[in-house]
Amino acid sequence: MLYGAHHGWLVNWLHGRLGCSHQAADLARDTFMRVLLADRRRRWPVSCSNRGIFW
Repeated sequence: MLYGAHHGWLVNWLHGRLGCSHQAADLARDTFMRVLLADRRRRWPVSCSNRGIFW
């Protein structure tokens, strides 16, 4: 939902700033991955003893 709601405008904005559609797409993907992973870590804290199960 987050990706679908914001991907288009973010890529367009980045393309305007960077002047390259490929770099804009790559940066948008990287941005969403960082946001989604940060949200996952915040919701599912993993202690050091359990880290092997998830990582």
